[in-house]
Amino acid sequence: MLDAFQANYAEQGVIVLAVNNEEAVETVRDFITENGFTFQVLLDPQAEMQVRYGVLGLPTTFVIDRQGVIQAIHLGEITEEQLKAVVEPLL
Repeated sequence: MLDAFQANYAEQGVIVLAVNNEEAVETVRDFITENGFTFQVLLDPQAEMQVRYGVLGLPTTFVIDRQGVIQAIHLGEITEEQLKAVVEPLL
């Protein structure tokens, strides 16, 4: 869903970034390839970002506006409708 969401909103400047915690590069690369994801996946082998942003569980979605301000945090799997409700007012 995130891959399709980025494709649908790319012209409006939406970028999806995933952060993978504590996994080997090869494992992550294989998963991305197998699933055909086109969004960028950042690696956080020491879970530094998880600690820095107080992530209590995975997945967690952060919606960040054009000024770099966190506008929403969603703990758990997010639906397309939930993501649209937060992102569309920011476009």
